[in-house]
Amino acid sequence: MKISLRPIKKTPVILAQKFNFLFSFIKRSNTFDKAKYNEYIEHSSGQAADAGILFHAYDQYEPLKSKSHSKKKIILRGGVWETGRNFYPTIDNALTLEEDILANLKPRFPILRESKLHEESVKLWIQHTQATHSNLSFRDRFYLEQRVSGWLAALEQAMDLTSFDRIHPANCQDMIDLLALTEFNPQPKIIQELQPKLLETAFNPRSLKEILKDFYYFAYHKLRR
Repeated sequence: MKISLRPIKKTPVILAQKFNFLFSFIKRSNTFDKAKYNEYIEHSSGQAADAGILFHAYDQYEPLKSKSHSKKKIILRGGVWETGRNFYPTIDNALTLEEDILANLKPRFPILRESKLHEESVKLWIQHTQATHSNLSFRDRFYLEQRVSGWLAALEQAMDLTSFDRIHPANCQDMIDLLALTEFNPQPKIIQELQPKLLETAFNPRSLKEILKDFYYFAYHKLRR
């Protein structure tokens, strides 16, 4: 697997040319639609504010819709894949006491220090994880039951405003259970098995901000031990 700092927007073009499939880049119109922006926010009760809000506000979904001649229009999404990928490496799976788990989470999620409501909510969830069985580690349960169930659910609700259905290939319990068995990022291995030539093209560049953020959390937790 190669990692490159090549701008991520170039990768789809390279893959399209290499594997001979259609690629279209939908540019933004010059008009920012404030009403559409507010509509997206309101449809998710203010919980969705990712790049999709700008796609909607700049009316980029409509040109995409017009390029498809199929009656059924589907966007292939990538949610849930982080299960088994060690997405939150600073979360300690070995902790069992509620106060220790909270102390472990708070540096990475400052809102747990700032909001009593969020802290109490996570306490209830911790108690739920201890009372129920799962094939997932605590770290993966946090990703799936907190991040996906909150953040991703809000995004998908907002996306209901578009004319597209969405599919998350890994979003079924059998696949989640399999992903949870891995001790590494499973995606390159899956690509290696299905289409190894895809790995010849570098992907997933990491920004300096991401590198510094990961180093901060790693150093913080190392010093606390």
